Amino acid sequence: MSRVIKNYMVEELVTKLSDSDGIVIVSFEGFTVEASEQFRGLLAEQELSMTVVKNSLAEKACEQVGFGGVGDLMSGQVAFLYGRNEGVISVSRILKDFTKKNKHVTVRGGFMDGTLLEPKDVAALADMPTRLEMIAQVVGQIQSAGGNLVAALNGPGGRIAGAIKQRAEDLEKGGGEAA
Repeated sequence: MSRVIKNYMVEELVTKLSDSDGIVIVSFEGFTVEASEQFRGLLAEQELSMTVVKNSLAEKACEQVGFGGVGDLMSGQVAFLYGRNEGVISVSRILKDFTKKNKHVTVRGGFMDGTLLEPKDVAALADMPTRLEMIAQVVGQIQSAGGNLVAALNGPGGRIAGAIKQRAEDLEKGGGEAA
C-alpha cells in the first residue's frame, strides 16, 4: 500500500473518530461473515459504526484524535466501534447482548472522555442508564419530593380550612354570632 493511500486512510479514520465521543476496540478472530453482517446491522440500527483498518494506521489516527494509549489494545484482528451521543454506552449494550451468543467477539477496551477503558469498564457502561433515563429519574425524584411537600402543606391547612368551614356552617344554621 502506498504512503498516499495510507495517509488518506488515516485522515478518513481521524474524521470518523473526531465526530465520536469515544471508541470501543474488539477482537473478532473467527468471526463469520454472517455474524459480522448481523453485528453491523445491530450497530447501524443505533447509528453506530464498525471500522476495521490496519492496526498501525489506526494507532496513528487515535493519536491524532487524542485517544492516546489505545495502541496496547491493538494486536491481531481488531475493529473500532464508535458513534455519537453516548455512542460508547450504546456500543457496550449491543456488545453485552451480542457476546452472549457469539464468543468470537472479545472486548479489548476503549477510550471515553479522556480515559482509557478496560474490558470490565466497557461492560459496566452497558448497565448504566442512558442520559434520557437519568433525566427521567431526576424528574421523578423532583416530582416525588414536590408531591410530598404539597401533601404535608395541605394536611394541616386542609384541617384548618375544614374547621373554619364547619364553624361557618354552624353559625349560619344557628344564626348565632361568632364567639
